[in-house]
Amino acid sequence: MRHFSDYWDGRGTNADATLAPLGKETVVAPGQTSLLATVQGPAVLRQLQIDIKGDKQEALPVDWGVARDLLLRIYWDDSRRPSVDVPLGTLFGDMWCTPAFQSRFFGFSNGTFSCRFPMPFKGAARFEAVNSGTNSVVISTSGVLQSLAEWDRRMGYFHAVWRRSGPNDLGRAHQIVGAAGCGKYVGCVLAVMSLDRNWWLLEGNESIRRDGEAVPRWLGTGLEDYFNAGWYYRNNFVRPLHGLLYKVPFHTVQYRVHTDDAPTFRTAIEVQFERGPGQASHAWMESVGFYYLAEPASASSSPLTPENRERPVDPMSQVTIMTDLCNYERFGDYLGAKAFIDDYLRKNPDCPFAAILRLRQMAYVERTQGSEVAIPLYRRLLEVEQSPEARKFAELLLWFHEVPSHALLSVYCGNKTSVFLDRHEVGEVNNPQLFAVFPVTVSPGKHVLGLEATQRGQADWVQACLHTHQGNVMTEQDWQFSFSPDRAWREPEFDSHSWATTGDAVMEGPPVLPVYWTSPHPFVDMQAKPLAIWVSSDWPANESVAVFRKEFEVR
Repeated sequence: MRHFSDYWDGRGTNADATLAPLGKETVVAPGQTSLLATVQGPAVLRQLQIDIKGDKQEALPVDWGVARDLLLRIYWDDSRRPSVDVPLGTLFGDMWCTPAFQSRFFGFSNGTFSCRFPMPFKGAARFEAVNSGTNSVVISTSGVLQSLAEWDRRMGYFHAVWRRSGPNDLGRAHQIVGAAGCGKYVGCVLAVMSLDRNWWLLEGNESIRRDGEAVPRWLGTGLEDYFNAGWYYRNNFVRPLHGLLYKVPFHTVQYRVHTDDAPTFRTAIEVQFERGPGQASHAWMESVGFYYLAEPASASSSPLTPENRERPVDPMSQVTIMTDLCNYERFGDYLGAKAFIDDYLRKNPDCPFAAILRLRQMAYVERTQGSEVAIPLYRRLLEVEQSPEARKFAELLLWFHEVPSHALLSVYCGNKTSVFLDRHEVGEVNNPQLFAVFPVTVSPGKHVLGLEATQRGQADWVQACLHTHQGNVMTEQDWQFSFSPDRAWREPEFDSHSWATTGDAVMEGPPVLPVYWTSPHPFVDMQAKPLAIWVSSDWPANESVAVFRKEFEVR
């Protein structure tokens, strides 16, 4: 069972052979096209892994733009044109600062890219890299290779095509794949960024035309519906065959892989996404499409110029910094989050909350290297930093580590909310842009965490996280709720069997539109990991307050 689980979520492979070098370590200089490896067939490449380092063999920074500077080309048999011709990172799902992740068929982390689409070939496979950047890199190419006794042409050859369209392409759909031949379409990664400050881009339908159909038999109902989600998504997530890798207003990165439901074609296929309703969204759209053909063919990508591959500028980026960081934290990519802050501060040198972001980087050090490394950093910040808010936050982090009973309780909400620990009211929050944190003491034993929230009618949601030395108690789908509170609910002995649970009453985000901004803070995971919950039944006309309740125990 463990072997199957590892295989399905991408940690394992489905071949008996182990990962082995496909070629020698290769230095690729700026402006140079270099051969990475040549492998003789007939065989199936079950896994392709590419590791990239600087020319002095040091690990590259997580945010280094090498995945955009390098092109990856794969040639099958004696074809003179590549069947895979894409910016290197896109083959592995890396689009526009995506957090590190692993799905069943592709993923990347710490400069290592993995692709597990089966890649059969009859004669030979040739791998090349083109460096259009300004730095030399060292590339190692490894794989899991399965030899074949004979070639079976029904296997097909793997192809990948990269496409990009922009806000000036109004009236035209974004094409994922347009190919001639016999084969099957197996999925894509798609990044979109609307410049219209709304989510209407996600209302664009996908269409798949096969074999010259005048009317596509595959016609979808919305972009996020195709990627097995809806209602403009909630938080980012990774599943074996589909996922939302990134979400901030109004920018998403998503993927889907077809296995048993892969559309097949005899003569041609065209896969497109509408540019929102009426093809009217001013947006950037970038994709890599995956498909197989009976014979090797040229991948017809968009022009692969350095200018065309530059990441588009997100006009919301200055106000979505906390949402950006939550994307990384949900995947446990603290190194990526730390590097994202470096990049943010480079682009915004006059940032008024830079000291808080640097303190958050120290908190990422605590996650990756432990409190014994981070605590001296917090103390050092207090010695040199003048920002009153950054100093207050650093003092809270140090206070938390003083004794095991110290805990931090956060409240983040779209409406007026009072938070209670056992019998005592800890505080009140009434600002959806404020992430509030209170120091509390939690002794061993049973406790009750509660939220009394007033209905506002728009963006009703509450989120809380109690960070203890034993772990976090967070708002989740199993929290209970009721109306007309009295003080009895605060007691551990209170009989709450008649209370409902929030169930699927989980909100998008947060923040939930029309709110974009969250006050910066250094409390890692406390905003990213809890769910934003609300009531899962009709609100009584004569009630104004709902109570959310969670019992927990500290040992």
